[in-house]
Amino acid sequence: MKQRMTFWTGIAGILVSALIAVSQSSLTAAPPKLPALPGRDAAAQAAQSPAAAAPGAKAPAKKSDGSEFVIPENASPDELFEMANKLLNTEQTFDTEEEYNAWVQKMIQTVYSISNKILKMNVDDETYIKAIALKGQMLYYHVWAKPESFPKYEEFVRTIQKDPLLLKAEGGQKVIDGQVVSYLHEGCINVVQSGGKPEDFQKYIDEFHEIVLRDPEFVTMIPSIVYPVQQMATEKKDPAILKNAFLKFAADMKKSDDQTLNDAANGLMGLMRFAELEGKPMKVVGTTIKGEKFNQEVLKDKVFLVNFWATWVTPCIAQYPELLALYIQYHDKGFEIVGYNMDTELDKYKDYVAQKNVPWPNLSEKMSLDNKQPSMSEFYGITTMPTLILVGKDGNVIKNDVDIETLKKLLAEQFK
Repeated sequence: MKQRMTFWTGIAGILVSALIAVSQSSLTAAPPKLPALPGRDAAAQAAQSPAAAAPGAKAPAKKSDGSEFVIPENASPDELFEMANKLLNTEQTFDTEEEYNAWVQKMIQTVYSISNKILKMNVDDETYIKAIALKGQMLYYHVWAKPESFPKYEEFVRTIQKDPLLLKAEGGQKVIDGQVVSYLHEGCINVVQSGGKPEDFQKYIDEFHEIVLRDPEFVTMIPSIVYPVQQMATEKKDPAILKNAFLKFAADMKKSDDQTLNDAANGLMGLMRFAELEGKPMKVVGTTIKGEKFNQEVLKDKVFLVNFWATWVTPCIAQYPELLALYIQYHDKGFEIVGYNMDTELDKYKDYVAQKNVPWPNLSEKMSLDNKQPSMSEFYGITTMPTLILVGKDGNVIKNDVDIETLKKLLAEQFK
């Protein structure tokens, strides 16, 4: 299992996670929180997704009797928002997966109905915007659970793009753009799920492109658009899919005077570079834990593994014993590992390496940047940890983003 790191701020963005979390014999639902009002990190909040949302409130878990779904007839907007917030945060317990799924669907439908009820009232602009954001979030969740409802979400998005009240209200355009970005992400996901073609992504990417160039805050959502395209490129073993989709996007951001867009362009270029890495040489640069500049010549004629890791990423730590076993098994035959650490707190990094007596060289991203050396994570578009890249004796990459089981097989082949 990988843990996503903050390559762009808020990279968790809209990446889709599973609806169902099974815990022994019972299930617990803690749906995501109500979106915040525009103005407080509006770009991220307006397009908030299930995966990006914070955990639910710590209300006591209880069995549902259905009463939580009854909407009071004469409730005020504030009371309705309070009810929605409670539904989105109160924990419930379930005996079966089916029971859980049914409750979540009922919750989504009820909160959707609440948003519609508020929108039919005579409310101020702030309340109207909040209700629109809530309605859009529920439609997004519904598509997340039932992809066949995508056309309904599309209709909603296209309608609010022409909403005169939203267009003139303060913060209204931000909410519109946030909802559009969520829709564009779902559009890209839909291409993958429906067995579409690479060119089917382009209309969604082009529209997102326009939004980002107009409002650089939305660069935080780039991973949500990239991910489905990257998934298709991986499945079809065709890295050109990713490059063709985003090359112009990256080039236009690179030409901008906005540093946020420049940084995002570098990230996109890194992702493309990583996608095309297999069969090409990999340059390993950085500062060692001793503060010395790493010399890649020590890897000449060796099979080596580059491991992007951090002490705060649990899967990285869990993986260490298996890497150590492979190192012991093959090191004398010409195998080396180079760790590339992403910790910003150097004491934790240095303490871990010392306590474990890690036998292979380790480079530090922070120390490298402090020494004016380039970032390998940015250059190669590393957005998840751990990421393992296996390089052959000829210096060319054998396999990027390799998992442990595949690594074992590849090393056995290299040293048979």
